[in-house]
Amino acid sequence: MKMFNILQAWNAKRVIKTLQQQNFVVAFNDAFDDRRGKESMSFDQLMKEFWIKPKIVNGEVGFWQIDCQDWYMFPQKVSQSTVKGLVDQLIDEIIENSIDVDSIICC
Repeated sequence: MKMFNILQAWNAKRVIKTLQQQNFVVAFNDAFDDRRGKESMSFDQLMKEFWIKPKIVNGEVGFWQIDCQDWYMFPQKVSQSTVKGLVDQLIDEIIENSIDVDSIICC
């Protein structure tokens, strides 16, 4: 049983490393901040911009919202999700919860 948990944790860390290699283009529409247009961001910049950090819990990958100390995206089993699936869900969550973001694409 312990070996399985070590394997899960290793797989989750590998997924986080793969996520950190992703780049994004974020389209902002913030009229209050004069921040409009597109901005290229690394995964780490995206996390910093939206106050999110990846967290591994029991071998599952989730995203924690730093400013309100709550889950932004609940942990998911790495074996049942793909990096693309995690990225797609994260993008959907950011767009849904951010009034100043029109779209995000992963490139």
